[in-house]
Amino acid sequence: MRASHVWMAVPCVALSTVLGAACGARTDLEAPGRSHSEPQQSPEEICAKLEAGLEPVQVDLFFLFDASGSMSEATVEGISKWQALTQAMWAFLFDPSAAGLKIGISFFPQHNYQVPAFCAGGFGCAGSQDCVPYGVCVPSGATMCSTDAQCPTQGEHCQLSGYCPLGGECDPSVGGCAQGECAGIGYCASHTKCDNESYRITGLSQLPDDAFGVANAIEAHTLDGFTPTLPAYDGVMQSAIDWQADNPDDLIITVLATDGFPTLCDPSLQESGIEAGIANLASVAQEGSDHGLRSYVLGVFNAQEEESARERLDTIAEAGGTGTAHVVRTDEDVAGEMVEALNDLRLENACSFALPPGIEQLDLNQLSVTAKLENGDTLDLVLRTNAAACDSTGGYYFDPPPPAIPHHIVLCESSCAAHPVSIVVTCKD
Repeated sequence: MRASHVWMAVPCVALSTVLGAACGARTDLEAPGRSHSEPQQSPEEICAKLEAGLEPVQVDLFFLFDASGSMSEATVEGISKWQALTQAMWAFLFDPSAAGLKIGISFFPQHNYQVPAFCAGGFGCAGSQDCVPYGVCVPSGATMCSTDAQCPTQGEHCQLSGYCPLGGECDPSVGGCAQGECAGIGYCASHTKCDNESYRITGLSQLPDDAFGVANAIEAHTLDGFTPTLPAYDGVMQSAIDWQADNPDDLIITVLATDGFPTLCDPSLQESGIEAGIANLASVAQEGSDHGLRSYVLGVFNAQEEESARERLDTIAEAGGTGTAHVVRTDEDVAGEMVEALNDLRLENACSFALPPGIEQLDLNQLSVTAKLENGDTLDLVLRTNAAACDSTGGYYFDPPPPAIPHHIVLCESSCAAHPVSIVVTCKD
């Protein structure tokens, strides 16, 4: 029931009422990049646009929030993980520095309420094959499981849940009833929606005007169920890819926020265990990266889970082009740490500037980049290979870096701290 960092989920239909988001079908794209209908321009025309100055790019955030039942667990501060998340999001949404951001959110799991949530003895669902054995990984009791392979911590095993005819709990795999057989308790697989269309986002809200709508949707959401992370993540990622096709100059970011690992809606979990489930999530993040999207991962875990959580969530973040996940522990100031993580995300993408179509026709090493500051001063910037090559002297880099066709110029952190209002790029003779 846990997932990676902290964010939540609500039914797509409900969100569409509040935020203008809606469910829809997946769109197949030919390739990442700008519209194929862009007219061809000469190098002189491209240079003229650069010399006119580049404005900061529009940043669009696609959030996927884990709203499974485990998000109700308490933190060291006595509030639940969900309440800590809610506090962090209110602070983030109403921060004046977030003005101009566009926000879309989706929550997981979502449910088919025509099917019961739980079953017993193999009965009670849409069909006998739909009743999946249910248990927890012991000794921690932190993760839902049906098999030992689904337990993320080495040395743990899956203890299935059951009850005896005369009362009392038992493990149906070993028995343990004084009289009669142990009846296994399970969950109905078809109660949880496993199609990615149920988690899609097609409309975004803009800050600060829509901040109350977004915040209220998060605060009002009800926690329940397990973690169908794969279809939810894929649905949001496809939404972001589709949005990018219509808004090629925007900087588009996805954020997966969770407190655990996937538990259902991925056949490989049953067949090969949690590592296969993480690999599938990394493939989704990689698809986004191939389309020029950046994908962040945020997680909240207890101290015993931290090491395995970091290792697995880093795999997803690395595939998404953001290096490492941000993991918060429940014995820390969860709300404060989440606010810091969100602000870091915003600041990291605050100094991106959109490049005009046709930039690949120029010799990028022959460009001169100057930042215009609020006080009227200018700052000459040095080209860096990538973000990792930035140092205290600042500079800029292209995103994505060559040999890919770059869509943005991004300033290094120390140069961004100078608060440039625009940058001017000129073509050297």
